[in-house]
Amino acid sequence: MRAGEVFGIRLFWDGADVGGEFLVFPSCEVVFSPTMDRVKLGPRTTDVSWYLARILPVFAGRDDVDLDSWIWRETA
Repeated sequence: MRAGEVFGIRLFWDGADVGGEFLVFPSCEVVFSPTMDRVKLGPRTTDVSWYLARILPVFAGRDDVDLDSWIWRETA
């Protein structure tokens, strides 16, 4: 990986077909897209709390990570 490049990785949750892509930008911004077997509340609504409950604890309480905010955008 070179300086200034975007780094991406595709991850799945253990024991499930649920997963998605994480993109890490040079600014340290992380973008997650739930693209594999997305957990839904309805036909077109993602269960955001399911993902937050699994992603945020990874970053919480770490001295080397500052979690300033999160934004969820959903498009039809």
